[in-house]
Amino acid sequence: MPAPVDGEGLNVSAGVKLGRKARAAFVAPSHQYPLGVTMSASRRLQLLEWARSAGTWIIEDDYDSEYRYDTMPIASLQGLDTNGRVIYIGSFSKVMFPSLRLGYLVIPSDLVERFAAMRETMDICPADIAQAVTAEFIREGHFARHIRLLQLRPVIHGRFQSIRQ
Repeated sequence: MPAPVDGEGLNVSAGVKLGRKARAAFVAPSHQYPLGVTMSASRRLQLLEWARSAGTWIIEDDYDSEYRYDTMPIASLQGLDTNGRVIYIGSFSKVMFPSLRLGYLVIPSDLVERFAAMRETMDICPADIAQAVTAEFIREGHFARHIRLLQLRPVIHGRFQSIRQ
């Protein structure tokens, strides 16, 4: 069920009222789609408190947090979570190239076995080569350098300006 969004992102109070029996909340706090609003730190803490007190899950889709258009980054919900209530979803498609089609999850330790079993059951053909190459790219420090270069590019009207000017 959709919840209202305002200038601070997801309106947690309204969302809780609308979904009193919700077992999870799916959010994109870095850039809410389609409005692009960044969820404020206070709303993030409010959402985490709801998940803790209600025993529910937060599924955080952080598909493009590396791109900051006009503000400093705010810590992810997963990074702020002290109660193991956040399932964090990330993707390399936005920061590397779309055809890579490689994502990742950061999950609470008590869910690892269940998620691994489900992945094994559902996967027809995992991208073993793409995973290995990307892991090596990260291990050798190339990914961190790549992200720093992306963040150094000047931003004009929400689009990255070409370095070759």
